[in-house]
Amino acid sequence: MESELIDIFSVPLYRAKLTIDNDKLLRYCYSMEEKDPGRTISNLGGYQSNELPEDDELDELFEQITKHSHILCDQMQISPVYMWGSWINTNRKGNSNWPHTHNTAIISGVYYVKVPDNSGDIEFQSPTENLMHPFQECINSNKYNSDRWSMPSIESVLYLFPAWLSHGVKPNLSNEDRVSIAFNMVH
Repeated sequence: MESELIDIFSVPLYRAKLTIDNDKLLRYCYSMEEKDPGRTISNLGGYQSNELPEDDELDELFEQITKHSHILCDQMQISPVYMWGSWINTNRKGNSNWPHTHNTAIISGVYYVKVPDNSGDIEFQSPTENLMHPFQECINSNKYNSDRWSMPSIESVLYLFPAWLSHGVKPNLSNEDRVSIAFNMVH
């Protein structure tokens, strides 16, 4: 038998670029901030809305999210999921989101409505982070030895991932708002 490296216990991260009218979505997000006092859950500063109500202005976005979630579920070989709550995150200069999970959902995700340069990437923490040997000497960080993995926040990009995967958002270092719509999905 020849030697081989076999990946086991993989963690999926799905990425897609959507074609959505972000200007319209951005107006919606700012109008919600005027109406809704918001809440503090994972946000360090900035604005996080309460659960978004059903609204025609979100239909196109949620249809595309649902389509892509079905592709991910098919690839993961799990039952399809449906939208089970969504909210707006607006991070202004210096604002971030601390690492957290969404324990009551199956799939979580984020869609980026507005992303200026240097406004904070999304960072995922390995589920084995606390089990990794602290003295492990890594030549180059990769999927086998990293305890964290950052992905760029990019306007019009959707990320979907298992809801149990710990994630946070690095601080916004720009002078402009970074605006996203996050959500949870269940069977």
